[in-house]
Amino acid sequence: MIVRGFSEWKMKKLVILSLLLILAAAAWLARPVYRAHKEKKFAAQASSALAKKEFRNALLSAQQVLVLNSNNLAACRVMADLADLSRSPLAMVWRRRVVEIEPTLTNRLMLASCALRFEQAPFPITSQIVKELGESAPDDVTFHLVAAQLALKQNRLAAGEKHFEQAIRLQPTNELHRINLAIMRLESRNTNVSAQAHADLERLQGGAAWGVQAQRALMVHHLSRRQFAEAEHFSAALVRRTNSAFSDKLEHLTVLHGGKSPQLQSFVAMLQRDVGTNVFAAADLATRLTELGSGREAIAWAKSLPASMQDEPALSFAVASAYFSLRQWRELESALQAQQWKERDFVRQALLACALRQQKVTDVADVHWNEAVRLATTRPELLGSLAQMASAWGWTNEAETVLWRAAKDFPKERWPIESLQAGYVRMKNTRGLYELTTFALERQPTNFLAQNNWATLSFLLGTNLAKAHQLARQVYDRNTNNFGFVSTYAYSLHLQGKTTEALKIIETLRPAQLEDPSVASYYGVMLAAAGQGEKARRYLAKAEAAPILPEELGIIADARKKL
Repeated sequence: MIVRGFSEWKMKKLVILSLLLILAAAAWLARPVYRAHKEKKFAAQASSALAKKEFRNALLSAQQVLVLNSNNLAACRVMADLADLSRSPLAMVWRRRVVEIEPTLTNRLMLASCALRFEQAPFPITSQIVKELGESAPDDVTFHLVAAQLALKQNRLAAGEKHFEQAIRLQPTNELHRINLAIMRLESRNTNVSAQAHADLERLQGGAAWGVQAQRALMVHHLSRRQFAEAEHFSAALVRRTNSAFSDKLEHLTVLHGGKSPQLQSFVAMLQRDVGTNVFAAADLATRLTELGSGREAIAWAKSLPASMQDEPALSFAVASAYFSLRQWRELESALQAQQWKERDFVRQALLACALRQQKVTDVADVHWNEAVRLATTRPELLGSLAQMASAWGWTNEAETVLWRAAKDFPKERWPIESLQAGYVRMKNTRGLYELTTFALERQPTNFLAQNNWATLSFLLGTNLAKAHQLARQVYDRNTNNFGFVSTYAYSLHLQGKTTEALKIIETLRPAQLEDPSVASYYGVMLAAAGQGEKARRYLAKAEAAPILPEELGIIADARKKL
């Protein structure tokens, strides 16, 4: 009896324990399901709040989603949209995150369009994306619109025209594409083409759907030519439209200022009243006043706004820009020290560094600059913005360092390398080009172009010649039709005392290729060494007429001594 009772109790205990284990297992297995349910729920709330323009709720819900899953596509899109609305450069970060999660054509084009709004010339990220998509998106309207906008900003009007023509071909019933093409042709150097575009836009300005774009283009056209009366005619009509934007009012302000209109002050006062509770519009107005030479007025007005608005990074940046334009470095330092700019804090630290350096407090300035670099290192877009700031201030070494940081930390990005290359070419810095090409060759040791460029620069600098001769031969053997490779190999032979053989190699090129400045200099040097003085002078002259490196000028000078 005792034994049996003990067994019954033991059996009940085992059953209870088993039930507990089953419940625990069920609870554990249910955790991912519950987590996924919460993630889906918060993501839907974020998207719904954004659609209702409940921006704070959208932000909070999206942040809750990202705590659960940092790769949630819907939440990342909400964060990108919110950053866009607040005109934050972090928009590029979130657009890139969306591309990393879902690298569709649409998402990549949204990143390109976003970067075009925040980047400065030459718009490296947008240019890179457009170049990458050039062959894969020939029938995508959005691609052609982004490419056209990029071309317009780069003053490549003919390329922009072609993209708008392609958009019309793909969507022939969309009147907006025709308006965009007319806007592009308005800036044509052909007066007949420009006049016809002007007439087309005047005819279209009355349209309810796209008339605002036509009027805006006509206003900008005359403003850029300082034709203030004509610009004011279109600008005044534009700001009266119910579907005009606040940016149109800012342009009207610029027109009134340029034309010294008596309506200027009353219009400024009206705008200040209108934006008294909108921090982003207030920041835009303060920035525009600063650009028009009224930085002091911008600062005084901004300081009259509610403290809650003054603490927002957008308005703080506008005020800092005003101090910067006035070169009031002590006041700029004082204003920046007491602030935090959230995702833009790397900009604040950089401005602090500038203000302190202008006051000769270099040690402290270096601390703030290093902090700006540290904060920007999280994303390539932020490093790009920081490099552009440094370049605009004439801080060449700092800009170079930041670009090198971007190149090394983000090897998939081509724009840091391209920006460094453009800078070194502009400054005629052969040693910098050599270091950059060495870096490129380390990353892509089988890349023919990198091998060829490294060999050429090695010859110019007189370094690593044995390897340079070897690479020049290898590259030539792989592609004997590339005139750059042919030229490099021929020069390699010349440096080895084989000038006759070198001339035979380089003279396989077409006459037009021989006259290319990058080839003509080396061909002229070989001709001079071979005693063909008259012919050498012709090609050396062609080389000297183009921008070339100091070392190339040196070998040309040595060649002329032989004539």
